[in-house]
Amino acid sequence: IVHPLLQLKNSLDPHTRKPIQLTQEQEQCFDRIKAILKAHLQLSPPDWEKPFELYTDASAIGIAACLMQNKLPIVFTSRSLTEVERKYSTTDRESLAIKYAIVTLRHYLQPNKFVIFTDHQPLVAAFKNAKQDPSSRIGKYLISLAGFTFTLQYIQGKCNIIADCLSRNPALVESFHELYDVNGFPANEDNNKVVNSA
Repeated sequence: IVHPLLQLKNSLDPHTRKPIQLTQEQEQCFDRIKAILKAHLQLSPPDWEKPFELYTDASAIGIAACLMQNKLPIVFTSRSLTEVERKYSTTDRESLAIKYAIVTLRHYLQPNKFVIFTDHQPLVAAFKNAKQDPSSRIGKYLISLAGFTFTLQYIQGKCNIIADCLSRNPALVESFHELYDVNGFPANEDNNKVVNSA
C-alpha cells in the first residue's frame, strides 16, 4: 500500500529542510492510507495467557505480517523487499516473511507457542524438508528461529487478506470492506478453514 510513498526516501536529505513534493499518485496513496486507518481499525491488547496467531504474506515488492488473538489484530508490520530479495523464489520470499515477522515481533512471541498461517501451500512442505537440509536458505532461517516454538499451517489466500493488503498492490484494498469483516476475516466463516499444517 505504501510503496509509492517509499520512493520519497531517496529524495530526502537530512541536511536540508526542503519541502517534499508529492506526485498525484503519492497523494492518493497517502489519502488511501489515512482512510483505511480511520475506517474500522481495532487493535487489541495482547493476552499473555492465550496463544498468538501470526499471519504472514509476501509479494513481488514486500513482506508483511499481522499478529492476532481471537480474530483481533494486535500489531501489523511490513517492509519492502530489497532488489536482491525480489529475485528470490516465491517460497523463499514467503519464508523470509515468516523470519522477518518472528524477529520483528519476538517480544510478543518468545517464549510462547504460536501458530503461523501462510497462504503459500508449498511452504509447509519446504519447512519440513528444510530440517534435513540446513544449508538451504529456509534451513538457515529455521536455525536462526530455533528459540521459538511454532507450527506452520496453510490457509486459503482469501483468508489471509490483512497480510495480503500490507504486502501487495493497493488495488487489492478496494473491495476489502465488501468481502471481509472488520478484522479482515471472510464474512463467511466457512471460508476460514485450515487446510494443512506442519
